[in-house]
Parts: sequence; structure tokens; C-alpha cells
Amino acid sequence: MECIREGNILKIVKSQVIEYATDELSDDSFQPKPQVAQPIFIIQGKVTLVRSEITLKFNEIPPGEPAPDKKVRVIVSDENDNKFVTLLNAKSYRKACETAATCSNYAGNISGKLGKLTDDGFEVLEAGIKVFEVKPKEEVKGETV
Repeated sequence: MECIREGNILKIVKSQVIEYATDELSDDSFQPKPQVAQPIFIIQGKVTLVRSEITLKFNEIPPGEPAPDKKVRVIVSDENDNKFVTLLNAKSYRKACETAATCSNYAGNISGKLGKLTDDGFEVLEAGIKVFEVKPKEEVKGETV
């Protein structure tokens, strides 16, 4: 599917049916299905509500600036230069920084609900931050006789 977001509404621009769901399984159920030339979508003024959650992954702690109500404001950018702005709990942010400082190699993420597009970037609401230690992969050494 190709979709575009207009405000709080996600609109389908182009789509292609891959397979219709059926209750029965047959021997040919794993064979490719013929493509439908033009699928028909009937919306009739109804919009399906979804939860738009986002996870932003990083390999270095993003800088934060103090914000009101014991929060830290963090702005990150992805490879397409989309900016994401979030308010994190100051204690969680501090713990993430401490964890990153004790690990030689780490990765982390900021997860939350995708909010509106503002002048600063997309809002990430009710966000949390996590940092994990990345352990190097051990090589399997084969024994020779």
C-alpha cells in the first residue's frame, strides 16, 4: 500500500491485493494468486482508528535539554531528515545516559505514540527511552582432528 498522512488521517493512494483471506485451506493455497486489476474499496465516510506507535533506534544518546515538569526535551532526526521531538522523563533519561556510560558498546530506542507534525518535527507522545548493552558476537571455532 502507498499511503499519505493528511493531518490525523491516513489516506490510501495506491494499493494491490496480494491474497484474499479464506476459511478453507486447499493444496493450492500456497500457490501465487492472480493479481486483481483494480481492487474496490468502499469507505462510505468511515475511518478505521489505529494506534500509531513509533520506535526510534539509536547508537548514541541524543542530547537533551531541560523542560518543565521534570522532563527532558530530545530532538532526533532520521536518515530522511525527518525530525522527531519528544519529552522524556528526566530520571529515565539520566538512567539511560548512565547505562550508556558503563557499556563499551550499546544501542537504544525511544518509543511512543506518533503525534502531529509541528514546526520542530513530528511529536512523539508518552515516550520512553531504553538502552541495551550490545555484546560482540563470538566466533565459533571449529576443532580439527
